[in-house]
Amino acid sequence: MTKNGSTLRMDWKKSKPDQYALYFNCKTKLVETFRVLFSDRFTFEGNRAIIFQEDDVIDEKALRYCILLSLTYHDRKHLNMLDD
Repeated sequence: MTKNGSTLRMDWKKSKPDQYALYFNCKTKLVETFRVLFSDRFTFEGNRAIIFQEDDVIDEKALRYCILLSLTYHDRKHLNMLDD
């Protein structure tokens, strides 16, 4: 949690033990923005998560950018694209 951003969390489900996810507030434009920016690098679940498989090679630079956008969401949420 952060004062100027949106909460995010990482978790996994017993029903899908080879998969984990980074969850974002579903009432934000975050995952919608991530889809536009990184649809070729990440898999998404609805408007709330980036899904990873246990053996994925993760684009760390792109993931860091998603986290930055989340942690600064309240400063950017008025923009059409959060990364403007």
